[in-house]
Amino acid sequence: MKKIILLILLIPINLNAFSEYQDEKFEDNNLIWEEKEFCYKEEEIFEYLEKSEFHFDNYDLEDYKISYGEWQKEFDNFQNYEEREKYYYQIIEEIRYLHFTQFKSPDNQFMLNELNIMYGNSALDYEFICSGCHGDASFNNGINYNENFHIQNGGELIIDLGDYYPVYSIYVKLYFSNLVHGENAFRLETSVNKTAKSTWTYSRTWYAGQLHEYRSIDFNLATSNLDSPTFKDPIESETLRPENKFVKSYSEKEYREIIYLYKNYEYKIIE
Repeated sequence: MKKIILLILLIPINLNAFSEYQDEKFEDNNLIWEEKEFCYKEEEIFEYLEKSEFHFDNYDLEDYKISYGEWQKEFDNFQNYEEREKYYYQIIEEIRYLHFTQFKSPDNQFMLNELNIMYGNSALDYEFICSGCHGDASFNNGINYNENFHIQNGGELIIDLGDYYPVYSIYVKLYFSNLVHGENAFRLETSVNKTAKSTWTYSRTWYAGQLHEYRSIDFNLATSNLDSPTFKDPIESETLRPENKFVKSYSEKEYREIIYLYKNYEYKIIE
């Protein structure tokens, strides 16, 4: 700290009217001695900067802070960096539609008696559209032998489940009849929106029965084949999850730069 003593003479208007010096204190208010003191100090101003950004001549490499860049997937030739591994998994998109296609029967009459669709232990109500169907379709009203309804070869039956369900939780049981011995077959596919197929399975059997007899076929779609399915957005997980055909897992490395910021300072005099 620095001090400066300043002596100021405050006198009346007449600048030439001075009295003689004397030893005693002069009490006349016409002359006043006033003493003022001015103080100055130095203030340190500083920033924490990278070495390349120093703009003061003073710096302290022992006084520093660490800053971090953003995590990124691409390594950018960082001089100092750290890395981490992140884990993700994706689940196959849920389905809403079942497509029964490529019907085949030796007499061109695939007789569908009943179609049960289960989600877990619950039976699902559904709506359907049928192409190549003939007669009164009553296959969703309980097992009912109906010789007046059939699906011709090459027909298609589309089932709307009314909501979206995990494909691996759907169970299908189909009852059909055939009076002529031969191959009975069809293909079962699933989709999210009636267009992009997710999974498929194919059934074929040789069968002939008597009137009012039927055979059942069971499908657990967890065992169906994949057909270019789409998967939901990735979900981050703490570990790498086991994979199956309905769940895929992967890991990614990420990088971020470690930035060292050093004290760079100067002194400024203030009153």
